[in-house]
Amino acid sequence: MFQSMSIIGYNQLLAFLSLLEQEVAQQQAGGPAHRQIVRHVEYLFISANARNTAVDPKALVPEYSRKERAYEAFERILRIVSRTLRVLHVFFIFYRTFLLLPLGLPVLQELSLHGPVDCLNTNGEVSTFPSLRHLHITSPFPLRHLTGKLAHIAPGLRHFRLSAPDHNEQFLVELQTILGELSVEEGAGVDPDSGERTCLFIHCPGRPSDNWMDLLSIYQRQMLALHRLAEEYKVSVRLLPPLRYSVVRTVCIQDAEAAWVESVTGRSWWSPDYLVSNDVYVVGRHTHSSA
Repeated sequence: MFQSMSIIGYNQLLAFLSLLEQEVAQQQAGGPAHRQIVRHVEYLFISANARNTAVDPKALVPEYSRKERAYEAFERILRIVSRTLRVLHVFFIFYRTFLLLPLGLPVLQELSLHGPVDCLNTNGEVSTFPSLRHLHITSPFPLRHLTGKLAHIAPGLRHFRLSAPDHNEQFLVELQTILGELSVEEGAGVDPDSGERTCLFIHCPGRPSDNWMDLLSIYQRQMLALHRLAEEYKVSVRLLPPLRYSVVRTVCIQDAEAAWVESVTGRSWWSPDYLVSNDVYVVGRHTHSSA
């Protein structure tokens, strides 16, 4: 029984889907129950992008031409393993047309998303995740698409980790709205069973080297506003160092995979004793070599 799987690259994506669908077909044909080997997946790292994508932009050309087929295969995989999947880390460089995932997953507890979302063409219906407690979105993300929806999408969410985009003060307005929704009523954002309060982990924007085009002034205003928001709202807010991005303005796939391994082995970024200085994503750590 495979409880954890790491699927990297277009060929592995299709091969894993084929394996899953063969098992489904065997079961529907009356195959023995003990043949349900692959479908019981609890931890999954999945990427349609190869490892060398992070250091070789030329690798993006064939991947771009088949991105629609990759997203289709991704959705079919999720439908098959949806009943058991508890931890999911997704790495897609190309813009996705779904806000978080293309379908809801009933037992998913942890979700990490790497890659941008196509906000203009996002499907209207938002999937829900009733068991989701830990959400990490590494690429800068327009929070306005979660305004008024977060409690519906993930009613049990306890930890939300995101990144403040560089040179973008509109993000702060959207962040204030989200914080206000979580703090507007007494008891909002608090788990009724444990008393645990929702916590937001926010990676700060990168500091510009000079004030060209007023970038340093914008950065200073962003940081001042972030610290003020962290002090103002009842929801716990923790400010983190900037993320280290690759050449395609997302975290590199090696860092994303390393973070998934840490999660599978029990090193949780939301734990009180977790050392941010050792986090695989933050600026200042060693840079992974390409595999």
